[in-house]
Amino acid sequence: MTTMNCDEFVRLVTAYLDEDLEAGTERRFTGHIAECGGCDVYLRQIRVTVAELGHLPAHGLTDQARETLLNAFRDWSAR
Repeated sequence: MTTMNCDEFVRLVTAYLDEDLEAGTERRFTGHIAECGGCDVYLRQIRVTVAELGHLPAHGLTDQARETLLNAFRDWSAR
């Protein structure tokens, strides 16, 4: 089994939380958590963020605020 690095871990967090990883990839993912304290903390932070944001109403943002956020994060993964 090949090891997983932190970049791959971050790319797969959403699929992991959605229980949408293949069995082998999930084993590598959970193995990485066991060995990498930083990614373990990151996963816990994402879980808290998802739980907290799940309480926000969909209509809570103005159109301008929504567009500002989308513009700020549109190219984020390319940086």
